Amino acid sequence: MTEIKANYPVSFLWAIEKNTDAIRFYKAHGFKPSNEKKFEAGTTEYLIKLIRV
Repeated sequence: MTEIKANYPVSFLWAIEKNTDAIRFYKAHGFKPSNEKKFEAGTTEYLIKLIRV
């Protein structure tokens, strides 16, 4: 994961709100949920924005 962080500097990402496994993974790797979310067009899902801390 360290190599990925070094080669792909990402300051934020979006994850499907109900995908708690993905959110837990991103939290473990330095991201935290922001208060921002948006509706994913063409679905019934919401995305939440996670930012790197």
